[in-house]
Amino acid sequence: MEPFYSQLDRIRYQHVVVANFEYGEVAGTMISSFEGIEENKSNNGERLPLATNLMEQQIESYFQAIRDRDLDRWLDLFSPDGWIEDPIGSRPFRGNRGLRIFFRGFLKVFESVDLQATKTKLDPERGQAQIDWSIRATHKNIPVQFAGTEEFQFNSSGKLKQVRVMQNPCDVAQQLLTVWTKSPC
Repeated sequence: MEPFYSQLDRIRYQHVVVANFEYGEVAGTMISSFEGIEENKSNNGERLPLATNLMEQQIESYFQAIRDRDLDRWLDLFSPDGWIEDPIGSRPFRGNRGLRIFFRGFLKVFESVDLQATKTKLDPERGQAQIDWSIRATHKNIPVQFAGTEEFQFNSSGKLKQVRVMQNPCDVAQQLLTVWTKSPC
């Protein structure tokens, strides 16, 4: 006879993962408002001219660090006050500590990641970039695929000041739910 609690633990885990993805676009918005965090989501027209090759190098390093699952290299690309909001509408992860928490969470969810940039739009005069991408990943040996766009804002030294991710976490939730509901409890 198999212990009943292991089944409950697995179902609870599956529910948490699916719910986190399903409601990812609004997660944390209320908490951020309670904390009084003012969202500075643009550079307010400030002109930060950067060399195109520096922006391209930083973006490639960012994606390569994700593919390599290299936390330290990924963190090093951000300014000390840098942050990421993934997806837009969720609670931003701020500073080295917050970014570390975000990336570790990403590493726990996805065991493997094949991330490819599909379209690049650079605005070196404003120190901004927009990159469309697609991901093939695995979660607990379940393959998932999804796509999105990241908006990068660089500071004057070429470090990432902010990253905003436009993607639909429900895409991942639906793929996981489809697999999990086909398997017996």
